[in-house]
Amino acid sequence: MFLLVVVCLPIIALAQATPPQPASNAAAKVAAIMDEILTRNEGHVGDVKTCTWWPPSQEDIKRIREIGHDAIAPLSNALNSTRCFQKTLTVRLLGELGGADVVPPLKRALQPDEPNSVRIAALGALLSVPDDLALPIILNAVHDSDPVVAEFARNFLADYYHRGTSGQPH
Repeated sequence: MFLLVVVCLPIIALAQATPPQPASNAAAKVAAIMDEILTRNEGHVGDVKTCTWWPPSQEDIKRIREIGHDAIAPLSNALNSTRCFQKTLTVRLLGELGGADVVPPLKRALQPDEPNSVRIAALGALLSVPDDLALPIILNAVHDSDPVVAEFARNFLADYYHRGTSGQPH
């Protein structure tokens, strides 16, 4: 019994001395950054709440990039928000991080039930991921039910990948 207490106490002390997990710290940092950006874009006219889109500042982007890969999960979770412009901001910040790991949340943001502004922002964010991952998604978006989203996809193919809707180079 005594041995068990001696063995357990250091484990309990170690657990208490362990700093917060980076992921939870990253989630709090991402939430704070997003809240600062969105709050700057909100106001009131009388009793009516207003929202204006204003992109993140270079300082905001720098702060997200400092968090790095650990920001992806909290940003992905932010896609569930109903706060004005939060989804658009989320895909914009995912695009600033770039890389293969942002593809799953960007694909989620391209679902037909998302507003076209979010889907268009997600298409733009795909320009920051490896071409072999981005191209099939953009090619698929050429057939989006929203003609505006489909047109943006065609423009991205032509302007950034120098490709037609078939995916083949011009």
